[in-house]
Amino acid sequence: YFSGELDVIKFNELCSACLGVIAPITTGTGIKIKILEAVQKGIPVVTTKFASKGIDSLLCFYGDDNKDSTFIREINNFLERTLSDSV
Repeated sequence: YFSGELDVIKFNELCSACLGVIAPITTGTGIKIKILEAVQKGIPVVTTKFASKGIDSLLCFYGDDNKDSTFIREINNFLERTLSDSV
């Protein structure tokens, strides 16, 4: 679990130990650099269409920008796919 600002060193430490990144971002401007960095490192990201605008990657999985229940369902789908692939 992480909340708030994340420096590069901590981000790299977290990335080396994670199955994926969850980024339920629905506001803000510009490209979301942490999503771009995760995709660049080959790490899947469950995010919103809003947050990944300008990032075209098969590693991005999308929950609904406006419905928590569909976003949570996509997180569950991602975990099921990821964990079944590792068995």
